[in-house]
Amino acid sequence: MAAPPARARADYDYLIKLLLIGDSGVGKSCLLLRFSDGSFTTSFITTIGIDFKIRTIELDGKRIKLQIWDTAGQERFRTITTAYYRGAMGILLVYDVTDESSFNNIRNWIRNIEQHASDNVNKILVGNKADMDESKRAVPTSKGQALADEYGIKFFETSAKTNLNVEQVFFSIARDIKQRLAETDSKAEPQTIKINKPDQAAGDGKAPEKSACCASAIIEQSTSNEEEANLAAMISKNHSGKAIEQKTGQRGQVELVCHRPSCFTCPPLPITCKLQ
Repeated sequence: MAAPPARARADYDYLIKLLLIGDSGVGKSCLLLRFSDGSFTTSFITTIGIDFKIRTIELDGKRIKLQIWDTAGQERFRTITTAYYRGAMGILLVYDVTDESSFNNIRNWIRNIEQHASDNVNKILVGNKADMDESKRAVPTSKGQALADEYGIKFFETSAKTNLNVEQVFFSIARDIKQRLAETDSKAEPQTIKINKPDQAAGDGKAPEKSACCASAIIEQSTSNEEEANLAAMISKNHSGKAIEQKTGQRGQVELVCHRPSCFTCPPLPITCKLQ
């Protein structure tokens, strides 16, 4: 039977984590502020490390919570921001149409994605500040489209100032990710690695040992024992409030289901959790 759509709370159907990346000063924070709060400021404040906003949208009859992470473009924050790539479901590559160097660096950002993000992450190319006078434009629209075509991704020119195409960009990538998740959900249930399963001891013919923990955990797509241990502890801390032990008693029967990528309550580990 196909797995149900991943969801962590009753007020939405999908939780989608997006990442904004690009050089410093291209307008990533302004795009995020325009989309999340409907506002714009001309003040330039460099993002320190990473920031995020949340907005829930309706898309094709589904409620989708977008968790949008705004990364610092400066090199000195690169080791911090790359830690967030792995959990991202969609990445917006942003450049400034009046700054050719920011456009040329898009290839470097794509290489970072290839090194640090999941293989199936959705990408979209965004040329920001399209409201600027044509005399100041350094990157023609055709050049941006050609680069997007080269990588097989969608392309939009936007303006956070005038709200040009801002909604369209976020809705477009959210729709593509939702479709990918729906296709995954419709396939056969993936193989899982189960730890702390309540009836595990009973299956071995041994009496289950009592434990202070009332939760069981199911780990999907885990890659190492260390990740499993970290994940089990993290799920317990964030969702059940008690430490998950290697053997779990029969009380509670609460299932904590893990998915890629991370949910809002969890740090950006390679695999993190959603409470089903």
